[in-house]
Amino acid sequence: MDYSNIDYDSTFDIIGTPENYINKYENLKIQKKNKAALLCLNNALKAFPTNFEIAAKLFDFLFELKKYNELIKFSNFILVNNQNKIRIKQCYGIIACCYFFLNDFKNALDYFEKSEGYNCISTEMPMTYYQAICYEKYGKYNEALNLLTKLYNFYNNTIMEVEKNNSNPDNIIIRHNITNKEMQLLTDTINRIRMLSNQNIIYEI
Repeated sequence: MDYSNIDYDSTFDIIGTPENYINKYENLKIQKKNKAALLCLNNALKAFPTNFEIAAKLFDFLFELKKYNELIKFSNFILVNNQNKIRIKQCYGIIACCYFFLNDFKNALDYFEKSEGYNCISTEMPMTYYQAICYEKYGKYNEALNLLTKLYNFYNNTIMEVEKNNSNPDNIIIRHNITNKEMQLLTDTINRIRMLSNQNIIYEI
């Protein structure tokens, strides 16, 4: 990243604490000073390399900015000295999503399988959905349908359960992090892959 001519007070680093860094990052982000906000998180991580909250902020911000190549490098950096199995799976999942959005489906699928379905970053759909699309790209329709059907059953059953208790559809979206539009995308994808694999079963919301 090019950090030249960035509006950032480097003297802050001398007295910085994790909380101060995070607060400064949030303020810079609100002001849409993205380069300065990234620099703040990078400096924070140098000062506090084991602070997961700072690392998580950097993961999410790089993903939000669609800096996928930088996020892959950062995730690999975290992997080098990490023995925590959950953190390792998180990094694999993040790398997988990055490769997916870079249209590198081969590497994406490899890392999705390493992550074992761990969903660890904010995306429009669960990571499992993107893994299924990778399977579809390679003609592995049964593998894709297996993942998508599990997602469909989980969300469909959950939505029905909530509807019995509350008729407000907004609560469904808030509680289960999937909108009607995303549910429609899921069902359309299942039906498309079933047609490709000559399985004529139609799914509906």
